[in-house]
Amino acid sequence: MLWHRGACFFADPPDHDSTVATVFWRPEACPHVLPVTAVPAVSSTPFSLAALRQPTALLVLPDRSQHLLARDRSHSLQLAVEGSTLLEPVNLRIDAIFEGRHLRARLAALEGLNALVNTQCLPDHLFPIDPRSRRLRHVLQALDGFLAGATYREIAVALFGEARVLADWSDARRHLFDQVRRAVRRGRYLMNGGYRTLLL
Repeated sequence: MLWHRGACFFADPPDHDSTVATVFWRPEACPHVLPVTAVPAVSSTPFSLAALRQPTALLVLPDRSQHLLARDRSHSLQLAVEGSTLLEPVNLRIDAIFEGRHLRARLAALEGLNALVNTQCLPDHLFPIDPRSRRLRHVLQALDGFLAGATYREIAVALFGEARVLADWSDARRHLFDQVRRAVRRGRYLMNGGYRTLLL
């Protein structure tokens, strides 16, 4: 689905497996997207889509900007490309100076591009596990339950198990209830645009 607003241009339907779903992020919203300029190939080592053995997707927008997504296992790399068409071999050029807040992400993307071209893979060390991932799984599970009409207690059972809920749900301090309430609130915030903070 092509979006005219938000942080992405295109996304597969939300019921697709997130590890293989195709999502094209807007470079201004996601510093992990590497902006490059393609020019007609003049060097002996041009960039060529045909040489890539990993799955790729190319999105061409009405303004003729191109967005290339390359995937290796659950890792992906996106290029935002201006200039010559990627359907022919090209040389890729990139600005040497990035905004300070984007520097780490853009350098990692540049390293990923070099690895993809030279080794046909995206190295694991460029995709560290987010330390928030366990908490975010709980948040998304709580949001799914809330949107499906589940009660907070039912959500707590799904998150923490029946035994924990039986032991703690009636505690006067309401710790378990408050955990579920905060998870649902966080999930609704992410759903309503807060997810953009995860892209930085």
